[in-house]
Amino acid sequence: NDLKKYYGLPSKYEKEALFAYYFYRNFQFAKNIHLIKIKENNVGIKFSEPSRYIKQVEVELEKHSLLKINQKKYGSILSNHSNHVTNSEISNKKISEWMANGISPSSIMEFTNCPLSFYYRYVLKIKEDNEPEKILQPTEWGTGIHKTLENLYGQYEIIDISKMNKMIKDLDKLMDKEFNLIFLDQRHLKAKNAIVYYHYKKCIIHFLKSEIKAINRKGSFKILNLEKEIFIDDNIEIDKKIKQVKFKGIIDRIDSTSEGVRLIDYKSGLVKPQDLTINNFDQIEKKSKALQLLFYGMLFMKKENYSDPVFGKIISIKNTSQHCIDLKINYENIISRKHIELFKNWLNEV
Repeated sequence: NDLKKYYGLPSKYEKEALFAYYFYRNFQFAKNIHLIKIKENNVGIKFSEPSRYIKQVEVELEKHSLLKINQKKYGSILSNHSNHVTNSEISNKKISEWMANGISPSSIMEFTNCPLSFYYRYVLKIKEDNEPEKILQPTEWGTGIHKTLENLYGQYEIIDISKMNKMIKDLDKLMDKEFNLIFLDQRHLKAKNAIVYYHYKKCIIHFLKSEIKAINRKGSFKILNLEKEIFIDDNIEIDKKIKQVKFKGIIDRIDSTSEGVRLIDYKSGLVKPQDLTINNFDQIEKKSKALQLLFYGMLFMKKENYSDPVFGKIISIKNTSQHCIDLKINYENIISRKHIELFKNWLNEV
């Protein structure tokens, strides 16, 4: 603030003065003005004060001969009805059907985040009305990014530096093609969407260049599968009864590298290393990305009868400082059989 004042730069005081000017300027030609404040039963540090502009009006303008200020108080009694789910035979039957049809990582995440939302979506099967909006939603961007990366890497089996350079050259046309197929009205090229679309192109190019640096350090790798859908059957004991359950998931990319097999999930949003770091399995409920990779590790190891450790990685397209983020369990960046057993115990409890 001292430097701003010395060099004549605008500071927060000038901004506040500007806001105050706009506020009072609106008074000039108005006949009736309503200033509404909500008073809650807040106490202590959470106490919320009314706006200082209201205080200024009450103190300064009340003395003005041409102004008349009236204060009115309104009260209301709110009765909150808590939603709860009754334990009925119909509910239990539908949950059993859901478990037999396939338990996905997204359904487990939904349950840990909000059991009631899980009930509406997976038991009652209430679907939201999805109407196309002018501004693309994160899930829509995610669909386009996933499809672009799938077809980009799907051109080759062995990925080396020459292939990566070819992918960088192909990205522009291939991404345009994939998004045009998904959004026939070309919404992604209009208004704010166009800026986000251009931004994602730059982020993907940055990611591909970071892949070249990784290949320089660790060598080329082989793509085993893209968008691999895996189903496994298992048994679970509930109320002293053995139930048949099915687990399912789609792994974005499975690689064979010099270090071992890695399971990769793409995220079009921003993911940080702390989102994939867990010290004990009680933290999984709050770390959905880690839960997802452990779920994929369980599916892959069981389906392929694979006993060696695997690597779980999230590729965050928006995190340009660190695109590829490892799942770390107790400071280890591997998913071992021991980790899978601990995860299955946690899953059984859920």
